[in-house]
Amino acid sequence: MKKSWIFILCLLASNLSFADSPALFERCQSIFLGGKLLQNLIDEEEAVKEENASDGEYLKKLKALKRASSCLSLLEHAQLKTSGILLDRTPLASLILKSFVKFHQNWLMPTDYDKAPQCQDPFHDDVFDPKTPAYHLTRALFQRDRKVSMAITAFGDLRSIRQGENPKKSERSSISGEEYQSMLGLKEPLDLVGDSQLVGFLYKGQVQFEKVAPINWSQTNSSWDKSRERKKFKLYNHLGGGLIGSPSYLIHYAPIQAFNTKLYQTDGRTNLPRKLALGIFNGILCKEPNESVTSVKIDAANKWIHPITSEQKCLGCHTPLDHFASGLRHLTYLNSASNSKCSKDNPQVLIPANFETSYSKEVWQAPQDPNGKKESFSFSYPVGYYEEERFVGFNQLGRLLAQRPEFYQCQVQKYYRYLFEKDIQSELKVELATKYQEHQDGLKLIQDLISNAPKDLKK
Repeated sequence: MKKSWIFILCLLASNLSFADSPALFERCQSIFLGGKLLQNLIDEEEAVKEENASDGEYLKKLKALKRASSCLSLLEHAQLKTSGILLDRTPLASLILKSFVKFHQNWLMPTDYDKAPQCQDPFHDDVFDPKTPAYHLTRALFQRDRKVSMAITAFGDLRSIRQGENPKKSERSSISGEEYQSMLGLKEPLDLVGDSQLVGFLYKGQVQFEKVAPINWSQTNSSWDKSRERKKFKLYNHLGGGLIGSPSYLIHYAPIQAFNTKLYQTDGRTNLPRKLALGIFNGILCKEPNESVTSVKIDAANKWIHPITSEQKCLGCHTPLDHFASGLRHLTYLNSASNSKCSKDNPQVLIPANFETSYSKEVWQAPQDPNGKKESFSFSYPVGYYEEERFVGFNQLGRLLAQRPEFYQCQVQKYYRYLFEKDIQSELKVELATKYQEHQDGLKLIQDLISNAPKDLKK
């Protein structure tokens, strides 16, 4: 422990010559500490030290950070180990992580979205932590050996780790984890999220359902039966693609109808995951669908046979969005309970899932089986396009987007606005995003942004 303290103090000392202007450093403190300043924390710690006779090491660190007057030194205090746990577990580091989790959540899952979730189920936030997608970007930002591209390529869901806490009851609903386990028919206990100090982020383990709402057509649909046999219906069943495959993210962008039915499927025509696709366009790429140029030809030779091709009047508006959404078309939403009445004895929880394709992967249309029965279009191979690039499902989409300059430009744009409440110039955005795509280091990006702060903050 002493070695880590010495390392951090040496790091701070090395940065003394790179002190930021008073105005810029005050701005960084306010942003990183959720509206507080280091002096506020120093005053609080001095009061605690007098009462508890602490060793004063944490207080020394706070004062050293204040003397350094370096935005980067302050931010580096919250670095994560390769494991995802804080390098140095202090209230200050936890506060910095908390501030960025909140920012990332508001960015990725805005509550003022014009079609925000209309779910009336009070249990969702206990089961699916709404901050989970934000953990992906936060971990990528503070773990220096974790490339930021992993935020949308990692396969797995993250959970927060909090100091000395494992709450037995929900602060929202006062329902215990054991009660949830019984009500939802879970084979493993449900870990509830508390509100103590953050110490890092780790992967979630999947929790298997013993029961899922019975659905009439399940008796005759082979893909449903195969999925049940292979135990695919699980909480936290990550669909790949980092944060965009997180159950919390998928539920946030679920269509309203999904919350009101036992099963919601896409049919390739009227029902496509357009809301989810638009959320990715807006939040991950910082663009609108009509800003994408889709030159892919829709014809049989290109194996791109879609029901709306016969509806030419729809193509002008829907082409970029539908081509994108179609690659996520295998997404299905299930309600955990068979009864639409939502109560403590019968909690409704929406489960994002996907079924296996039941026929050829080459042609994107619903063929007929040997008995002449036409299967659901939802079970055909989910081919999609982002501009000219083809992808199938969340995994391939994540890898595709991680190679696109606009993914990095979007982050540069968002972080600059967050830090300085101003829009970044286009030329500077492209320049910093190009460097960011090469080095993949979130803290280095923040340092570049601070070095290019508005002139009025450098005085």
